[in-house]
Amino acid sequence: MTADEWLALDTALRGLSGRRRLVIELRFLTEPRPTLKQVGQRLGVSRQRAGQLQAGAVWRLGCRLQRLLGQGVRQAPTDLRAEIAAVENLALRLLALRKLTALKRPKSHAEGRQGQ
Repeated sequence: MTADEWLALDTALRGLSGRRRLVIELRFLTEPRPTLKQVGQRLGVSRQRAGQLQAGAVWRLGCRLQRLLGQGVRQAPTDLRAEIAAVENLALRLLALRKLTALKRPKSHAEGRQGQ
């Protein structure tokens, strides 16, 4: 994940509403990954509504990422389904990379000193 992608993802996540951002963080950036039912219970909504929030959040995140990374949608898309898939794939790919990076990150220098 490049520095530009990391910055774009953080910026795009900050641009989401609180509920959408929470759904994205719970479903893609935490371990173990909660189910839609568990996310819905936490938000006080149904599993179906949690899924709708997730789908909308992934879409908005992907659109913002495309704009931030300069990968905007063509003027007249010939295949709308392909454009939708590209937007969603970009968002999901960067979320997966961020999660992997966070899991592999070594302890910070300050955390290492606490035990001394």
